Amino acid sequence: LLGIFAPNKETPYILSPRMLRWTVMLGAYVYDICYRPGKLIANADILSRLRTKVPDVEIPPPLEVLMLESDDDMIMKANDIARMSLKDPLISRVLNWAWKGWPAKLSDEKFKPFFSRQLEISVHKGCLLWGNRVVIPSQARSRLLTMLHDGHPGIVRMKALARSYFWWPKMDEDIEKTVNTCDVCQSSRAAMPKAPVHSWETPNNPWSRLHIDFAGPFQGKTFLIVVDAFSKWLEVIPISEMSTRTVIEELRQLFATHGLPNTVVSDNAAQFVSVEFQQFLKRGAIRHARIAPFHPASNGQAERMVRTTKEALRKMVHGSWKQRLANFLFSQRVSPCATTGKSPAELLMKRRLRTVLDRIHPDIEEETIESHSDVTKPDKQKIRIFAPDDLVFARNYAHGPKWCPATIVAPTGPVSYKVRTTDGQLWKRHLDQLRKRHPSIEITEDIETDVNKTQKSNIADNPSQSEQEDCQQLMEKSPSAVVEPITEPITETIAEQPTRPPRTRRKPKWMDDYVI
Repeated sequence: LLGIFAPNKETPYILSPRMLRWTVMLGAYVYDICYRPGKLIANADILSRLRTKVPDVEIPPPLEVLMLESDDDMIMKANDIARMSLKDPLISRVLNWAWKGWPAKLSDEKFKPFFSRQLEISVHKGCLLWGNRVVIPSQARSRLLTMLHDGHPGIVRMKALARSYFWWPKMDEDIEKTVNTCDVCQSSRAAMPKAPVHSWETPNNPWSRLHIDFAGPFQGKTFLIVVDAFSKWLEVIPISEMSTRTVIEELRQLFATHGLPNTVVSDNAAQFVSVEFQQFLKRGAIRHARIAPFHPASNGQAERMVRTTKEALRKMVHGSWKQRLANFLFSQRVSPCATTGKSPAELLMKRRLRTVLDRIHPDIEEETIESHSDVTKPDKQKIRIFAPDDLVFARNYAHGPKWCPATIVAPTGPVSYKVRTTDGQLWKRHLDQLRKRHPSIEITEDIETDVNKTQKSNIADNPSQSEQEDCQQLMEKSPSAVVEPITEPITETIAEQPTRPPRTRRKPKWMDDYVI
C-alpha cells in the first residue's frame, strides 16, 4: 500500500488490475499521508481486534438459490474462456494490445468499446478482464445467456447477474432480445398499459343511439338496461328470462313510445347476436354496433348504468323492489346531468317533469293558478250553474227510474254537485248528469154543472160592468191603440169531466222577478 499511497516510494511492477486502477486514479491528486492509531480507525482495524473465541452462530440457509443445478455440457470454465478467446478474432487482438500496448489511434469502430476501457482492461491466465469481470468471446455468449435465463428471471435480474460475472460489448441488448423472444416470458408478462379511452361520438338528437345490456341476477331479479346516449335517459325493465324473444318484446314497447333509434350498441351476448334479433333490427332499419368481445369498457354507458342501478337498489331498504325501482328511475330522470347540465327528461321530452319540489317556489304556484284561471274562465260563461236548494233531476244509475228528482246541496267542484234525493240519499253528480226541474203549479178546477155552464155562456154573451170598466181603462192608457170589432163568433168551450185528480200548478221562481 505504501507503494501506492506514498509519493516517494516506487510503484511495484506486478500489481493486480484493481491496484493498478487505484494507482492511476490517485496519481491525479496531491495529498499527504497522516498516521492514525489503529484504535481510532475502528472500521479498518476491526478484524485485528476480534476476540479469540467467537461464539458459535448458526447461519440460516439462504432463502433462495438462483442456480442449483446445471447441465454438464452447459458449464463453462476459465480454461474454456481462455481457449475461445484465442480463437475469437476480436478478443485475440485486444489480448495482444493488453500485453504489448495499445495503439495510439483507433483503426476500426468495432474496437471502440475496448479502446475506451483500455485503462481498466487486463489479462489473467489467458482471460481478458474488464475490472473483475471476464470478457466473453462471441462463441460462448449464447450458452451463457441460456444459463442466465434458466428460471426466466426477467431482464433486470438477468442484467444484474451478468454484470457481476462477465461482460461483452452490447451485452444489455442481447439480454433484452433473449427475454423478449422467449415465449414463456411473453405469455406471462404483465398486462400492457391500457389504450387511451375512445369516447363515442355525441349524437345530435335524443333517442338516436341506445346502449343496452343485462343487469343481474341481482336480488333474485334480472333487468334489461337501456340508456339513451344523448339525454342519458335510463330504462330499467325487469324480465322473467334472458331470451331473445323477451328482449325483442321489451324493445318493441320502448320503440312504440319513443320511436326507432338509429343505432343500438350491445355486447356479444347470445341474445344480441342471434338471427332473430338481427332480423328485428333490420326490419326497423336500425344499425347494430357490437363491441369487442370480453371488453365491457367499450359499452361503458350501459355498464355504468348497471352499476348505478345496483348501488341504488342496494341502498334503498324500504318498500318493495318495484317501488324502489320507480323511485330510483324518477330521481335519475329529473336530476340534472353533470355533463349536459340538464335532466334526461328535459333533453328527451323538452320539458321538466313535475316534482313535489315545484310547489316550493311561489312564482310557479302563481303561474299555475293563473294558467288554470285563464283556461277555465271562458268556459264558466257557457256552463250551467246551480245554487243550493235548486230543484233538479239527477241521473240514476241504480234500479228504478232513469232520472230522479233531487235538490242541490252544495257544489263539490267547478262542474260537480252534491244532491239529495227525495228519499234522503246523497249523490255526487257531474253537471252533465243533472237537469233543471221546474216545480208544478196546482190549479183547482171544480166540476161544472149545467147551471154553471149556462151562467158562463151568459157572461160570455153579455160582458159584465167590471169587464167594460177594465176595457175603458185600457183604452185610456193606450189612446193610440185602435180597437177593432170582433167579427168571429165566440165559441163556447165546455170542459170535460176530468178522469183523474188535477195536479197543483205553480209559477216558476224565476217568474217572480217579472210583472205579468
